Amino acid sequence: LFSAARSRQFKRKLVAGRFIVGALYLIAGISFLMADNASIATAFFLFGLAWIFFYPVRVKYLYKRHFTKHIQENLKDALDKEGDFSIQSGESKLSVLGQEFRFSLDQITHIDRIPEYTLIKIKGGKSVIIPEKKVQESDLNKVFKIMHESTGIKPFLDLNWKW
Repeated sequence: LFSAARSRQFKRKLVAGRFIVGALYLIAGISFLMADNASIATAFFLFGLAWIFFYPVRVKYLYKRHFTKHIQENLKDALDKEGDFSIQSGESKLSVLGQEFRFSLDQITHIDRIPEYTLIKIKGGKSVIIPEKKVQESDLNKVFKIMHESTGIKPFLDLNWKW
């Protein structure tokens, strides 16, 4: 959800949906106003303005619902399960539910810290999500230091982010 909300494509879609549809309602209101139908024109103006102001709320709700459903369906076995994350000699190892996932530190493309989670993006579109409330801050800082020394990537902090 965090990555999708920050993407250029999402922001363009949000602006286009908000203002193009709102402008169409306003144009329809102008056409009804020119046809001497003020009551319908007023309704279109009000609906167009409501669309422009409330579209972000609607999109937020839809995306949040979509991603929540996606996580519940596709990651239900991994939710709230303990795992091990370790870094040894330039390689990371993640073990959850008896499955092991290894990746080289040079495959890390981005590290994001948002409230409650750290997101580590890896080449190929995969991500490692670390719930910060289950990891000690000192251990997390050690991991960031090792990753920064190996890759030169600093975590992007957005601790005020919320949907």
